[in-house]
Amino acid sequence: MAYEKTYLKLRNLLKQVYFRFHKPKKLNFPEIMSIELTTICNATCKFCPHSEILNKDKKRVLVMSEPIFKKIIDESVGHKELKMIKPSLYGEPALTPHLFDRLRYIRKKLPNVKIRLISNGSEMNKDKTDILINERLCDEINFSVDADKKETFEDFKGLSWEKVLTNINYFISKNNQNKKPVKIILSFVCTPENKDQLAGFKKRWKGKVQAFHIGSESGLKRRKNYIQKKTSLYCSQIFDRMNFLSDGRAVLCCLDAYGEVIVGDIKKQSVSEIWNGTAIQKIRKLHLEGKKDQIPLCAICDEWY
Repeated sequence: MAYEKTYLKLRNLLKQVYFRFHKPKKLNFPEIMSIELTTICNATCKFCPHSEILNKDKKRVLVMSEPIFKKIIDESVGHKELKMIKPSLYGEPALTPHLFDRLRYIRKKLPNVKIRLISNGSEMNKDKTDILINERLCDEINFSVDADKKETFEDFKGLSWEKVLTNINYFISKNNQNKKPVKIILSFVCTPENKDQLAGFKKRWKGKVQAFHIGSESGLKRRKNYIQKKTSLYCSQIFDRMNFLSDGRAVLCCLDAYGEVIVGDIKKQSVSEIWNGTAIQKIRKLHLEGKKDQIPLCAICDEWY
């Protein structure tokens, strides 16, 4: 059996044991918040539903408006439960207009909350890296690499292998000079295309970055699943995370790419009202009762947090 599948199946088994005996947190406010600043992306990752988002979700916009963004942040002030903001969801943050102004706003309003960027690395050039690191505008950055060979990477993502490696290596070099370095994470989504590359991927970057995030593509574009992870156990996302789409609607989880399960709208409600609202409470109850298959999106998703 391939190393990737063995790794994922073992991790899934350990998670099932943990979740079977561990009760979810009861939070009055989300611990993690994803904010889709933009739906603009220059990659064509085969496992990602990005290319279909604007066609399937007509309410989505290219760039989140400033009033919606500031309302989310302003209403998060004073909530000690909030530990991290991810200013991205289905878009490339490095292509976000006014990205740095928005990161500065988060820093000003929520100085004790960690900021994690998720980027494909292609547009995270020297100038942008210098601003991020010099101004300490993020605490963590997750570069989505997903391959260890040029041919696989460029076919899989539609980006330049050399450009991405140059940008990531510059970020690492610049970061190493910083007294308080940013935590660098590299992610690898296991698929049939990149099979047998995980070990080489880890070897290439070991000692250069602080962590790896290894996952599988199931739950996203829903091609043929690389590994089955079906379980009736609850998913932790709905108990500790909130996800805002670019137009201000809140969705069930980060895998709800097309806005299929809306639990609130920041234009009509506060963050707290959405988090503690009837819609999300009903979904949490079904998960705890082992009935999450009654939720159409959860019934066809075998990703699991």
